[in-house]
Amino acid sequence: MMITLTAFIVFSGFYACYYTSVKAVLTGNSGLETAIRNNPAAAKSIGMFLVLSGLTVSILYNGIGVGTLQFFIMLMVSGSTIVLLSPLRIVTLRSVAILFVFAFLIENI
Repeated sequence: MMITLTAFIVFSGFYACYYTSVKAVLTGNSGLETAIRNNPAAAKSIGMFLVLSGLTVSILYNGIGVGTLQFFIMLMVSGSTIVLLSPLRIVTLRSVAILFVFAFLIENI
């Protein structure tokens, strides 16, 4: 349960930071993505808070060594997935929600 929750927090934080980038190819038009683009300062703060929260949860759940390693693996996977697949419109809020609900169900069964 905690691994999926931590992955979701890290993914959400990186996603918020990615959508504040000026150089990124932004394709989404949902209400959340538009709000992030219209308020970049607040979105960067929220994104960094979520990323650091993911690090904290990971360390508290797994210990400092494994938690830090797990966090950086999640950050690299989330970052590469968002940067590579978001411009192709494969990573959308709907697909991410379905993926994390499915992962949460598998982790708890």
